[in-house]
Amino acid sequence: IFFRPFTFAKMKFRELPEDVLRYISDFEGTAACSHVCSRMWKWLQHRHLRYFIAHEYDIHQVFHNLSIQALRTVYLSFKGKTMGDKGAHVCKALARLKEAAHLHTLTLVLLNMSIGDIGAQALAVLNEAPALHTLELALSDNNLGDSGVQALAGLKESPVLHTLTLDLTNNNVGDSGVHVLAGLKEAPALHTLRLNVKDCSVIDGDVQLAQGP
Repeated sequence: IFFRPFTFAKMKFRELPEDVLRYISDFEGTAACSHVCSRMWKWLQHRHLRYFIAHEYDIHQVFHNLSIQALRTVYLSFKGKTMGDKGAHVCKALARLKEAAHLHTLTLVLLNMSIGDIGAQALAVLNEAPALHTLELALSDNNLGDSGVQALAGLKESPVLHTLTLDLTNNNVGDSGVHVLAGLKEAPALHTLRLNVKDCSVIDGDVQLAQGP
């Protein structure tokens, strides 16, 4: 008897129109609604993606059978350490997300993956994602230099990006790189900018970074 009201509510929830279910899913911002039943899985899968991926796992498998055009929010976290140029290849694969027409919130956690400047240059094309307004890149311990940072500074070309978080802890970023990063404040829609250059190669104590509210 105790479970009857819950069961009834669940049944009525499953009978809601498709557009209403999509509004609820997007308001929640998670994939929870897509797991209620096969009908909702068909309509809501891939809208909100959250994966934790081992480095030996081929990133291309993540995109296999994935409807990029359905994506609204994406959180991808890679754990462990990569060898050679594998980190840069991962970034080149992730650059496909620029094609997601409705993707508005993206978090990429790429720690200690040796992506280098080549990987940073690959990620910089995310400024072409037409709806991306919130971006977080956690890139600590990745052998990034000033040329890689210069590429990331190109994110300021995004016309819709309003919240940007860059964690560049423990990379080879010097004064010139930080000065370039300060130019991110020129992004037309940006109102919140968080930059972390702790344990980098910054010497000039007078370098000023753009700050969000």
